[in-house]
Amino acid sequence: MQTAIAGFTLYRSDQRRSGTIPFLYKPMVCVIAQGEKTVSFADRTLHYTSTHYLLSSVDLPLRGSVLRAAPGRPYLSASLALNMEMLSDLFDRTSPALERSAPAPGLAVGRLGGELLDAFTRLVRLLDTPQDIDVLAPLIQREIFYRLLCGEHGSMLKQVCLDYGSRARISEAVRWIRDHFREPFSAKKLAKQMHMSEAALNRHFRALTGISPLQYQKQVRLQEARRLLLSSCENAATAASRVGYSSASQFSREYRRTFGVAPMVDVHRSLRSFEKPVF
Repeated sequence: MQTAIAGFTLYRSDQRRSGTIPFLYKPMVCVIAQGEKTVSFADRTLHYTSTHYLLSSVDLPLRGSVLRAAPGRPYLSASLALNMEMLSDLFDRTSPALERSAPAPGLAVGRLGGELLDAFTRLVRLLDTPQDIDVLAPLIQREIFYRLLCGEHGSMLKQVCLDYGSRARISEAVRWIRDHFREPFSAKKLAKQMHMSEAALNRHFRALTGISPLQYQKQVRLQEARRLLLSSCENAATAASRVGYSSASQFSREYRRTFGVAPMVDVHRSLRSFEKPVF
């Protein structure tokens, strides 16, 4: 459910989702009000409950499973998209002294402290008074981002805010692939565009996202194709062409390898179960 607060989304599931579902996480912070979940990132699996928050600082192709949910006690969670303008302003005001650090994954789970939980609670309650949203929502969002910057994984966000360093260039590379995923891909050209060697691009890109640039493009293409198939009932060949595949057979092979079944089989199964990604 998209709310009246920009970037703030609520989620609910009345049943467990034991099969991992691939989807693309945007830069965001997620909290669980009820239930628990795991997300898999490359060869890592993170588990979080209502005592944690999940922080993603870059677009990442993940797999998630809801571990605890029932009709009488559903899984409930909320996500807030990261506002880089707010984060950058807070970063400048706090004037942190950061040294260049080794590349680190763009996903982490942290302990949900009382102050951060209280800010999220106030953001949810604000939905009951829509006349106050324009004035109060930015203030609460700003507080949430401040708590995150000062928290245990604040260095992840601070590195994103920096204007230098490999992480900033890799984040730019991630955005470029996401925005141009339909185009033919060349790691050599992208590395030159990011002012990096091809080896450095691949090394830092894999450290941040868990996969290579080419694999990332493939994941974005497949997930966009799946979205098209589920939302507009297109056939597999048309969806493949729209996301950049020149070969429908190659698309079907890679789709089956990623999602476990052929494209149209997946569509029919998903529509029957009204499947929706849950954060």
